Amino acid sequence: MGQHGIQSTFFEPIPPPVPPAHWDELGEQDWFIIPTESWSAYFEFPVIPQTPSNKLRINVSRDSDFINILAVEVYYVAAWHNIYLNVPVPDVWLEMPIPAGTKLIENARAMFWNSDTEGTQRAKINDFEIWHIP
Repeated sequence: MGQHGIQSTFFEPIPPPVPPAHWDELGEQDWFIIPTESWSAYFEFPVIPQTPSNKLRINVSRDSDFINILAVEVYYVAAWHNIYLNVPVPDVWLEMPIPAGTKLIENARAMFWNSDTEGTQRAKINDFEIWHIP
């Protein structure tokens, strides 16, 4: 009992709940023109703050089947790592795992290949997201 007849009880502080893993938006890129038989410029999406993740997803659009390769890379452990190099399926979420597992991601980027031998083509990044693991 305390000095005034009141019993003191000490409680352990309850830690705040850990939020569940969730998708964080990295950004989008409006239509851009890709020259004949060329890669587009990389479109980079800095991950601020750096985020532990094991996958990303992207939703893209394209004007034609000549935009036939999408490359996606992530930056961790002081280097760029390719996680997707394949046909860009338009207007659906393309989910891609990070082959090395969960890493602290600092940056992500994407670019498109235009295989048209006669003209420019357009492509667009509708949305680019990272799976945030708290």
